[in-house]
Amino acid sequence: MKIDCTQQEWDELMEVARKKYVSTKTRFDVEDAIDQVAHTLQDMDAFICMYVDSPRVLTEDETWNYLDGIRNVLKLRVEVLWDAHRQREHIDGYGTLEEVVSNRMAEAPPVIKPKKKVSKKK
Repeated sequence: MKIDCTQQEWDELMEVARKKYVSTKTRFDVEDAIDQVAHTLQDMDAFICMYVDSPRVLTEDETWNYLDGIRNVLKLRVEVLWDAHRQREHIDGYGTLEEVVSNRMAEAPPVIKPKKKVSKKK
């Protein structure tokens, strides 16, 4: 099956492939994500100080809201960490730009470039 496609359409298609699947993470990104997860300890320390050391007594709802917020932030940080790991190790669909482009080229139907209009000389 052959499909007519302009160069601009092909470039747009390749740009989408690069944005969605190409790994952009380095080991430093993974280390940064690990540090971000470790910041949850500081969040827990702040909650404990508020809960134990504050003269203001937290209600049950406030306590639950703080804990739920910390839990959600931790969940988000862990997801970011896993994404950095997946990209760094090129798993779950991530790869180098060359791998992604070569796979896309192998899967894509052949492209027929538009013919240039030939002007007739008079």
